[in-house]
Parts: sequence; structure tokens; C-alpha cells
Amino acid sequence: MIQAPNGGWPAIIRAVAIAVCSLSSVACSVSPCRLTRLTAQPAADRPGEFIAAQGRLEVIFHSDSTTAPIEVFPEPPVIVTDTVRETECRIEEGGIWIRDAVYVSKLGQTLMLKEYSGSNGWLALYRTDDCVKIAEIDVSGARWAVVESRVVVGSDCSNDDLASCRSVRSIDLDGACRAPAGSNWNRKK
Repeated sequence: MIQAPNGGWPAIIRAVAIAVCSLSSVACSVSPCRLTRLTAQPAADRPGEFIAAQGRLEVIFHSDSTTAPIEVFPEPPVIVTDTVRETECRIEEGGIWIRDAVYVSKLGQTLMLKEYSGSNGWLALYRTDDCVKIAEIDVSGARWAVVESRVVVGSDCSNDDLASCRSVRSIDLDGACRAPAGSNWNRKK
């Protein structure tokens, strides 16, 4: 298996890999949308900033709170930085972001954040090159988990464990981190 230098893929190679996996009748051994969970850690040199990093990507959150522990980030923006290409984009709108619910796709093209506002919650997927929201799923009052390139959502649960849910659905993400039509996934662009 060929490994990209410094964990990053040049844009053209990433696009070709996604296209081949999406169009090929032969299964790809690694889904380009395989999601990995990251946890935002305090930035040592920048008080109030938290960074979740993987490979060339840094996802930067801000918190005005000084009360530990910091578990949520209610202050926009979320800044997504590509340290190799030296670019950044900003997510200016959303709800309150959860510190330990930050996921990045294996090839770094997609960021998924758990957001909430009041009693409403959703999983929002963004392109990392321009911070455009590409999809979201309503998880209000539901239990959910990410298993590689699959999102599992449970409802009518007796506790916090997905195994306690009476109704469970699984959404498989494609190479562009989107779910198939009819999967109750709110597709954006």
C-alpha cells in the first residue's frame, strides 16, 4: 500500500481516489470517508483556543469560558486550517459544538461536527477546503455512533447505550461522505 508523505494527499490524487472508489465495481479496501474521532486539546500558546488535528488538518475552536472542564464551544467561528497548503476557511454558523465529537475523514476532505441548539442536535458534515456544509442528520433526542464510514442512529432508547434503543438505523457514507438518497440524511450541495 502506498502511503502519502506526511499523511496528506495532493488534491488531484485525492480526487482520483474518490472517483475510482465511487465509480468502480470493485470494492475499495479503504473508504475515503472513513471517519476518525479527534478530541480538541487546549492550545498551549493561545489561551481560549482548542485544536483537533489530524495529518495536515487543524480544526480550531474558541471558548471564552474559564471554567474547567471545557466540553462545548459556543463561540464561532470554527477555523479549519490546511497546514500543507497554508489555507484556512471558517464555519461561522452552527449551534454549539461538542469538544469530543469532532471527526475527520481518512483523506482529510470532510469534517463532521456534532452541533446542538437547545433540545435540537445534528451531525453536520463540511468540506475542509472551503467549509461548505454538505450534509446533516437530525440526532435530536437520539443516540448515535460513528463506525468507520457508517453513522448509526438509535431512537426510543432506555439509556445512553445504542444497544438499548428500540429503533436503530445505519447510514453508509459514500466516497464523498454523503449518504444515499432516501436515507433521511439532509443532503446539502
